[in-house]
Amino acid sequence: MDPARFPPSGDGWAQEHEAQVPAVVDLARRLEDEAYSSVVSLGKEALPALRSGEGADAALFADAVRLVAKALVAMGCQDEAYKMVTEEMVSLRSSGDRMGEAKMLLTIADIRWPLDEHAEALRAAEDAQALLRDRPTREHMRWEALALTTLSWIHLTGHEDIDTGNALAISCAKRAADICGEIAWKGGEAEALHAKAAAQAASGMLDRCLESADAALDLYLELRNRRRAAFEWLCLSQWNLESKRLAKALSDAEDALDIYQAMESEREPSALMALFKAHEAAGRPKKASHAVKDALCRFEDSGNRACEARVLEVLFQVQKSCGKHRDAVQAAERAVTIYRSLGDGEGEGRQLAS
Repeated sequence: MDPARFPPSGDGWAQEHEAQVPAVVDLARRLEDEAYSSVVSLGKEALPALRSGEGADAALFADAVRLVAKALVAMGCQDEAYKMVTEEMVSLRSSGDRMGEAKMLLTIADIRWPLDEHAEALRAAEDAQALLRDRPTREHMRWEALALTTLSWIHLTGHEDIDTGNALAISCAKRAADICGEIAWKGGEAEALHAKAAAQAASGMLDRCLESADAALDLYLELRNRRRAAFEWLCLSQWNLESKRLAKALSDAEDALDIYQAMESEREPSALMALFKAHEAAGRPKKASHAVKDALCRFEDSGNRACEARVLEVLFQVQKSCGKHRDAVQAAERAVTIYRSLGDGEGEGRQLAS
């Protein structure tokens, strides 16, 4: 589980515009709920009317394009997202819509940096920030904070000098959190604090990392955003494990697992892996066995083959750590078979390399 790969957010759209534009609010909420395919299908239906139909609105159109693009990226369709956004950016730029252009530039940055296209991502994010900077409206400040958070990830993952990149990442995330605090945008502040925590962890500043991540978690709990709280708990489990806080790493993993199980989320296998790692670090890997086997049965019964394979990966680790090598090999072979049937070469290769 990579703390950088945060679930895509709706940029606070549903909260900021709750009483307006139900169609776009619905897209933002679906994105937050990780219902990506419905965001894409419903978004593409809504875009023509937002562009030129009755009640057309350039700002809403740019927001909807960004939401659809985020969903496409989450589904692995980065090329389609990139093509759509670059085309709309050219159109918005030619019409003189600076805010719309900034939103598209920022979306390009968000598409490109996870693909290690850091130079292009950096240019796009800095250009977006330049269009937004020194404009005192709440909306401009909100988007500048988003740009700074994206810049934090770009510096953290792509700077040629690691120490310099980490320092820049921390600085950008802090500025983003400060702006969000100034305009009382708790969701954006939590995202910035999470980015700051990841950069602090990469810098070896684990105590400060845990402080930042705990602050982000508190905000998500205050906002009653259980899905994002669960992801923050997952990251906290990893960071507490690195800090040798084994009891806290275990309780964080259990909190994340409880939420993901209640939501029937496909992130449950990641929480199971965190649970196993915490138990293993404490010298009792067998204690993870029951939860892992129970999850495996549920995914088998539901026909969710992808999650079944990922839980088998966790079971492989549990059995290997317990010295049950024959059972571990059987779990690995089952996972490889499923990944192969799904055409998931990455998953198959990961398990074969274990």
